[in-house]
This record gives sequence, C-alpha cells and structure tokens, in this order.
Amino acid sequence: MSLLGASISTKILSVPLPLPAVKAGDVRPYASGEKSPYADNRYLDWRCPDCGNPAFSAGITAAGRWRPAQLIPNPTTVLHPAQCRSRIDDRDHINQPPPACGHRLDHHLSTAIRPSHDVLHLQQELLDLVTVPTGPHHSVSAHEQFADLRAAMLLICGTWPAASQLFPQAAHLDLVDTDIDQRLRRLTARNKKVTHVASALDTPPFDSIACAALMLLARQVLEGPDRAEHIDALLSHCTRQWPGRGKLLRLEPHCSGGLRSALRPRLDGLRPVSTDFLALFPQAATHQGQLDAAAIPQRLPDTWMEPLRALGAPFRPLRRDAAIRLVQMAHGGTRRQATLYLGFTASVGTNTSAQLRSWQSSDDNARKYAYALDRLANQLVADSSLVDYQHRRAGLQDWVLPPDGWEKIIEAVLRQLESGQRHRIRWDRAQHRAASAIVWSQVTHGEWQWAPLLQTQPHVGLIEIKRARFSAYELTLPVFPSRGPGLLARLLRSALREHADKLAVQIDRRHNTQRRVKAIPGNE
Repeated sequence: MSLLGASISTKILSVPLPLPAVKAGDVRPYASGEKSPYADNRYLDWRCPDCGNPAFSAGITAAGRWRPAQLIPNPTTVLHPAQCRSRIDDRDHINQPPPACGHRLDHHLSTAIRPSHDVLHLQQELLDLVTVPTGPHHSVSAHEQFADLRAAMLLICGTWPAASQLFPQAAHLDLVDTDIDQRLRRLTARNKKVTHVASALDTPPFDSIACAALMLLARQVLEGPDRAEHIDALLSHCTRQWPGRGKLLRLEPHCSGGLRSALRPRLDGLRPVSTDFLALFPQAATHQGQLDAAAIPQRLPDTWMEPLRALGAPFRPLRRDAAIRLVQMAHGGTRRQATLYLGFTASVGTNTSAQLRSWQSSDDNARKYAYALDRLANQLVADSSLVDYQHRRAGLQDWVLPPDGWEKIIEAVLRQLESGQRHRIRWDRAQHRAASAIVWSQVTHGEWQWAPLLQTQPHVGLIEIKRARFSAYELTLPVFPSRGPGLLARLLRSALREHADKLAVQIDRRHNTQRRVKAIPGNE
C-alpha cells in the first residue's frame, strides 16, 4: 500500500485510494509478507481535519493551486513527522512567522467510510500493474492498460454528465459531479482559455472517494459488455472544438488494440484534416498544360494585379493568394505544394487563405475572384514574353552579392554623398546580407522577407540575420528613418536595382543558351 496520494505513475495517474487504518502513533513498517493487525480498510482523508488544507501543503490559492509546505514552517515550533505543516493565518503574529497547524494526521477523527469490494479489487489491480510488467492480462501490457484508463477518464470528465446517464446506479456520482464543477470554476477564476480545460479534466480528483468513483466508472466503460456502445455514446458528444480532442488523439496510439478499435469509428472524424481538404474555395488545375507554373513569381507584377484590384479584397494577401492559385491552375497539386513551390513556407498559404476567407464568403466575391483569375491565366497563356522566375529562384538559392560587386556598389553610393555623411554609414555583414536580399527580390520578383539569405541558417548567427532583416526593411521604406533624409536609401536602392537588372539579364541569357543547346539533336 502507499500513502495519501498513492502515485501510480507520473503524468499518468495519481490515485488516492483506500488504505489500512493505522493506530495513532504506530508508524512501524511491517516486514514483507507480514500482515498488519489493523486491516480495516477505509478511505484516507486528503485534507487536514483541523485547518482544512491539503495534507502536507500550505493551503490552496484562489486559483486552485497548492502552496508547497515547508518541512520546518516555524523554527520555534517542534513538530512530529505526522503533524500538519500548514501555517495558520493569525493577525497576532504579524512580525513573526505564523504557527503551523500541528494537527496529527495519523489520528482518525472523522467518520470512517468503508470502500466497497469493487474499489478494493480495483486498487489491487492497479498495484499488480505496477509490480507485474505484463499486467493481469498477458495480451495487454501494463502501460497500455494505464493509457486505456486515462483515455476513459478523459472521456468521462470531458463529456460529463453523459457518463452519469449511462451508469445512473454508480456510487458517488454526486462527488464526481462536484469535483468536475470545481475544476471548471477554478479555470474561470484564473481566466484560462478553453485549451486549458483538457489539462484540468485529465487529472484524477484529489478526494479519494471521488477518485475511486471516477475510476470505477472508467473500468465500467472499458470492461463492460457494452463497451463499444458506451464509448460511441461518449464520443458522440465530442466535436472538433472539444477541448480534449488533441489529448485524446495523442493518447490513442498508446492504448490497447481493443480500445483503439472501439475508438476508431468516431475518432477518425476528429482527426486533423489537411487544409487543402478543409479549404472553402479549392482551386482546380484549369490551365494545366497551357500555362507554365515557372512563370509565376512570388509577388505578381502590378500589371497582372490590375484586373484584381477592383474586387475590393485586402490587397497584400490577395496578391499572395493569386500567385498560389495561379500555380495550382498551371501545375495542379495541393495548395501546400503550390506554396512551397513559390518559396513560401506552408504556414503562409494557410494564413493567406484565412485572411481572405471572410471576404470570399460574403456576397458573390468567390465567383468573381475565380472568374478574374481565369481571365488573367488566359492572358498569361497568350503572352509569349513570360519570364522563367522559377529558374531565377533556383539559380539564386545560395547566392550572395560577390565581394567585388558589393565594393563597386559602395563606391558608387559614396561618390554621391557628402564627405560628412560617409563616415556615419556601417557597411557590415548584416548590410551586405540585406543588400543581397533586396537584389534577390528584384531579380525573382519576390518578397524580400522570404529571401533565402534572411532565413535561419546553421552557420549564421541569429543576431546577424535579425539585423539584416531590419536593414532590408529600412531599404524598402520611402524615407530612411534612422539616419535622417532618405538620400542614402534612394542611392543604395538605385545601385542595387541597376545590379539586379544586369544579373537578371545574365541569368536569362545563360538559361536561354542552355535551352537552345538542349534543343539541338543529340544534345539531350
């Protein structure tokens, strides 16, 4: 047997169950195999009968948290190991530590409540699971049985009072109901979000009687003849917005095969689904084989965006979403694949879709948007002067401004500045990286935030990358805020644009030459 809060397993179960009563003052341990002369089983009290605080704690806060107790709460007080350590809030002891409660917790002053044979049998099963690795059922391991028990308790608490309606004759249902209600009230007092409800309901009750009643309910759900029907009835109350959904999905792989089979019919409907299948406005490959996806840049040119401006949508997410959907129209595949193809991260596609979802859902915007994209795709199909932006992105994946080219740009800028302004400019590595990102965005017609040089890299310090991002941000502003007039920004942007135009011509010329060489018979 264990003490008041017999801990079966950390992060799995904390089970205060009935223990043999011990005579006051008798703390002698019994040898292995020796029977205790005090074998009248009873539930243990989890609160001190005198002060009402949890045993060996310093009380409970208004938010429901336990205050840890000190082994010696007051140096002037001598306490027996079994005496309560909780401090008494006494205003007469303002200038000195308050005295401890001092009540003997090994004295049974409350009325003994005897557990039923079912509770004693359940406690013995749990103890056997701890000591025997395979558990009482050799086909199911001990950790799977504990996972089953925890999943059943989460279902019961998370869908309460559905379980009480399934087992109306179960004992002490009122105590379980009171415990769950108190937990939810404590969450409200702490102003916690809905996502914290699952964590609150996943912990067994502190009170031993309520804990035993809840665990008996869980065993009835798991081992009853109508187990599948009971689990299905509990899961019928769970939706995608149910706070315990994520925790139950994480527990399911660790449960026994029988429980997984019973959970699967309903649990499959609670699993997270790809955003491509949840999208309210999916995009079909309407121009596959006609439009080249490589001709779609991250940032659509202003001339392409003209027919879309009149739609009245948020312009920046609309520009990104249009690029993603044009890639889907030309190349096919999912939205995530199109987002990664353009060089964005997967979260960009999800966030962009969420920003436009409200606009597309209102009026007839979705149909108008699809029609405008179809017209734009037809115009691009008829255009023979499209640029291969995908080749540019691939060619500049690991590119950085060459040292000699960076020196020429610095010299061109310094020649146009006054002598008093030249010494106030820092031409460090962060500025070099920022300038390379601006050139990348101009050559690929992309967004400078997603330049490969500004992403986290193992061989580059995070501070340098942050400074480079800020420097690139300053270069995109119409006025240079941190250094007075925007003359430096204008000069540097002009020099970088000139360098980007030359670099783009070189990349396209090299690419066209390679394509002509491959077109010659025998050079495939």
